[in-house]
Amino acid sequence: MEMVAENNQVIFEYDNTQLISRILEGNFPEVEKIIPTEFGTEVMVDKEDLIRGVKAVSIFARDNSNIVKLRISEDKLIIEAQAASSGESADEVEIKKKGDDVVIAFNYRYLLDYINSVEEERIKIKLNGSLSPGVFVEEVDGKEGDRIHLVMPVRI
Repeated sequence: MEMVAENNQVIFEYDNTQLISRILEGNFPEVEKIIPTEFGTEVMVDKEDLIRGVKAVSIFARDNSNIVKLRISEDKLIIEAQAASSGESADEVEIKKKGDDVVIAFNYRYLLDYINSVEEERIKIKLNGSLSPGVFVEEVDGKEGDRIHLVMPVRI
């Protein structure tokens, strides 16, 4: 494989394939300022249960801008979606929760993008109410992994 950097582009070449990428210029937001450091609610959930629940209600979410509502209370997470033409759906998932009860809505596609990329069995969801970003982290050997997924909520 060959790599050539010229001006603001980099070119990768391998056999008959060429990949050209432009180096972006400008100031980027400081990510550390966007990601909350303290949370009012932390939820531990099984990855497969979460995938099953989000996929089950996503059929109804498609008719409503892909919005699913997560209702977190006590030891359960209720995933809900509504469609004006076909009704509503809900799925309940067992969780371990620390902190406050919360109701928050997300675009289900953003949730599935992250959940499907997780290799571990458990996911921690960290929240600060219905209008603050949700932070999703996989659990690796009983500790939080290095990858953080930040999802902005949808106002409901």
